[in-house]
Amino acid sequence: MKQKLSFSVEDAKMINENPDSNFAVLALDFFASGENLHDMYVSEETLMRTADTIKNCPLVWLYDETLDDIYTHDKNEVPCGFVPESSNLSSKKTEDGRTMLSVIAYVWKRYTGELLNFFKRDGGKKPISVEMTVYKMQTLPNGYQELLDFKYEGITVLGSFVTPAIPMAEATVLSFAELTNEYNDDLRNEFDSDNIRTSLPHTDKSAEKWAELIVEKMDSKREILTFPYKSMKDANPALRGISPPITVEQANEIAKQADAIGSDDKKNGWAIAISSFKKTHTVKDGKWVKKEITNMTEQEKLEQMAAEAKAAEEAKFAEDAKTAEEAKFAEDAKAAEEAKAAEEAKAKDEKKFEFPKNMSLEKMAALFSDDADEDDVKMAKEEWAKGAEFANPAVVMGGMFAKMCKMAEVMEKMTADSKAYMAENEELKKFKAEFEGQQKQFAIDKTFKALEEKVIIPDDARKEMIAEADKYSFAQIEEWETYCKAKSFDFAVKGDSKSDVVRIGIWSTGTTKKPDELWS
Repeated sequence: MKQKLSFSVEDAKMINENPDSNFAVLALDFFASGENLHDMYVSEETLMRTADTIKNCPLVWLYDETLDDIYTHDKNEVPCGFVPESSNLSSKKTEDGRTMLSVIAYVWKRYTGELLNFFKRDGGKKPISVEMTVYKMQTLPNGYQELLDFKYEGITVLGSFVTPAIPMAEATVLSFAELTNEYNDDLRNEFDSDNIRTSLPHTDKSAEKWAELIVEKMDSKREILTFPYKSMKDANPALRGISPPITVEQANEIAKQADAIGSDDKKNGWAIAISSFKKTHTVKDGKWVKKEITNMTEQEKLEQMAAEAKAAEEAKFAEDAKTAEEAKFAEDAKAAEEAKAAEEAKAKDEKKFEFPKNMSLEKMAALFSDDADEDDVKMAKEEWAKGAEFANPAVVMGGMFAKMCKMAEVMEKMTADSKAYMAENEELKKFKAEFEGQQKQFAIDKTFKALEEKVIIPDDARKEMIAEADKYSFAQIEEWETYCKAKSFDFAVKGDSKSDVVRIGIWSTGTTKKPDELWS
């Protein structure tokens, strides 16, 4: 079964290849061997075998107006470049010993909106995600899924808030100044010509505003480090973006509330928790401190009480939903375990596969004895050598099927050769019959010619002799000639060449005395 997957990597390197070119060039570290954050594993052999499928893949992106950044995967993504067929693939070893694949991609300079400015703003680095169609996977003993066969479908440029799925993958902008100047010149020309722009130019935002926007757009299914945090380096990026910086204790307080609220399509626990924190805290001497109720106005007291009540209500609702979800999960897990146990018990009760008794070791070994056989046959030969009791039926049957297929091919060829031989034989027989017919006719004509030199052959006798010739083959023609010679004794003999008188034998009395003259 085919399956669509995507794997985010850290960022993309942009190279300014040629000032006169219509393209900028990205150097992408797009996929690596080993384990990734999707609990999947790719061997180096599979990585290298499927590497060429990245060629001709499109590069796509989508502008996020709220974050003023690149968005994540979305059905409205638009093309911004591609990986050319001529691009050379390369590989390198990462610090942890994995193999990372790299490739060059082209990006249009004038038709990609704010894309190039975002690269410049964020230090020349952006995450990317490869998308692929998976054809074959297998489950490993550690529970990971190993990718065995797949094809890359495309590459998505992502916003900076996305956590890479491929550890240590990287893509960075290089030699970028001329490219940006050229882009800005084009941008000014667009404004001067009253062209309508579909996205606003980039404007700087405070770290606090940036953090608030990030938590609104974060994918609720993306895994982050869990609290309690030991340091702010471990904290959610949204918490690190609050200005002025909060303490580790405050970060853990916000994270605890966000976890209790949870995140889904209808609410974002992180955004709610941060908003609640800011309503109940104030900045004093460059630090966040909890507001004192005595120093607050009545309106501020009401707002704080409302915020705390709302947070508590949402936390209680989330906790109840979480408890119900956990109960359902436990119930489903128990049902799945029981179903698995029943399946295993059923498998044990089923009768063990037995080979037919006429499949003797000697006959099967002889069947698998050809050294030129396919690998399936060779595997079956080795498996059958273990004995019928221990041999894997699937392997043996697979070898037999491969052998039968090969034998069928041989028989098909023999049949084709036999048909060709029969056709050639029929042609030879036809030629022989025609040749013997000519020889026979020649013999008949020769026989009649020889007889006609000595006797006169009546027409009826000729027709009878010709009809008689049909009873004899060319090999028997001499018998027919003998028959004709015997029959010719009854025919009149021709005179010699000096007289036209036909000589015939007549009856005689034997006397030589002449009769008396009529008149004596």
